Amino acid sequence: MKYNVYSASMWMLISSGFRREIAKNFDKNYAISVMHRAKKEYREIILRTEGIGGMQNPLLTVFILSALVVAVYKSADNKISDEMLYQIFDKVISSNLVFKLS
Repeated sequence: MKYNVYSASMWMLISSGFRREIAKNFDKNYAISVMHRAKKEYREIILRTEGIGGMQNPLLTVFILSALVVAVYKSADNKISDEMLYQIFDKVISSNLVFKLS
């Protein structure tokens, strides 16, 4: 799969919310560090994935969002539990204006 405008825009829309929520649970420097490593991991996940049909596939958004969540989880060095990640994700999505409008 290509790391394209769609993948990059999803990162721009969601990553600041993850950083903000992680900083609430830990500290700002840790949140910045996690998100810096997560961006690299996110890009690698996207690039090593076989193509899934591009924009014609209605599940593309789900896949890209899932890749972002997995990248954050892997970059947190086991400090963020799966339950905490779920809570962070829920807060990020529910507070994101784009997702509120859709």
